[in-house]
Amino acid sequence: MRGRRPLPTNFGFFMKQRAVRLVSLVPFMLAGASIGSVIADSVVAGAAVAGAVAAPQPGSLQPPPHQLPRSELFTFHSDVFLNLHHFLYRWGQAGPGADRSRLDRRIRLGDEDREAYTALRSADREQWDKAVAYYRLGMIERDLLFDDEMVALRDCLVMAGNFCDRIAERDQDTLDLLNETMPVFRRHWWERHNGVNRAWINAVIPLARDYEGRIAPRMAAAYTATWPESRNRVDVMVYANRVGGYTTGDGHITVASIEAGTQGYLGLELLFHEASHGNTMELPLHRLIRDAFNAIGAEAPPDLWHMTIFYTSGEITRAVLADAGIDYPQTYAELAGIFSRREDNIRAKAALDAAWKGALAGQGGYEAAMRRVAEAWEADEGALRSMRRFLLESGVAGEE
Repeated sequence: MRGRRPLPTNFGFFMKQRAVRLVSLVPFMLAGASIGSVIADSVVAGAAVAGAVAAPQPGSLQPPPHQLPRSELFTFHSDVFLNLHHFLYRWGQAGPGADRSRLDRRIRLGDEDREAYTALRSADREQWDKAVAYYRLGMIERDLLFDDEMVALRDCLVMAGNFCDRIAERDQDTLDLLNETMPVFRRHWWERHNGVNRAWINAVIPLARDYEGRIAPRMAAAYTATWPESRNRVDVMVYANRVGGYTTGDGHITVASIEAGTQGYLGLELLFHEASHGNTMELPLHRLIRDAFNAIGAEAPPDLWHMTIFYTSGEITRAVLADAGIDYPQTYAELAGIFSRREDNIRAKAALDAAWKGALAGQGGYEAAMRRVAEAWEADEGALRSMRRFLLESGVAGEE
């Protein structure tokens, strides 16, 4: 389902009564005020009782798809339940009482969110602490992207009534908890979070509309892929994951609205980087790299595909902006120091500079270019092996 996000009036009751087909649903997606009409985005508290569901009120239905915040390739959403889920996940990781001894420095909680917590009255604080304890005990060790159960939970939250039969048994309790905690979130955090999300959407949509028609075809051609036929759903929230965004194979993008690396033209690049992780784009790229290395009898390095996505999305965005007279001095990977973090990343950047950059500029085909990348990688690997052998034979380096 695209363009409509219904939610049962009592989410917890819905999950416990799966056998009952709910025929009366209310939506809660909140479209930005400057983009479309502001509509209800919350569960109607107390509307459902056992065996009965409240009928939707006039004007409560989601507007037709053309009124949703969207471009030709992306739809944008600030979803209250998905925001709460990620907020509790982040609070469990980095909020008061968290074990920060081994925490990635990129995982942090904003001062304004901490300050709002100090103003909670006893009943709200008790409910919030209960939810945080639940996430801290059983949720934060589950990866948002690579745990299939967490992906199923996300799909349930944004498409309630369609995919909730796929969630793990234990996450029925998670849904009940989110339903119980929603009033606290709405009273103390949601207005600000939603405002930040909508501001991000308002800033990025014009960029997407202006440049997607020039970026997307070049990205697809580079990967020898086909851009997905349906729009990529982009869920925007204050806290996504430690790197500011992630995408599942179906092209469903999650992005943080407050990270420095997601703002302005970096946000534009990030959309296309993340869209590259959809199966219709990423799988052909994997094949392209594998075939290039197979052709020279070598094995592809494990992370070259991701370095290629960083490189390609950055360089194509830079080139398209340059054509429009806009200077884009640092791509996302350059700003974040991606290409200098490990030896393999440095080697990947050198090989891509030597053999891939020209193809991105229209100088030759991509299959031939990727084979040259493979050859450059193997030549560098051969030089490294020779250097290591020399060091060992000369006694400069010992056996590990």
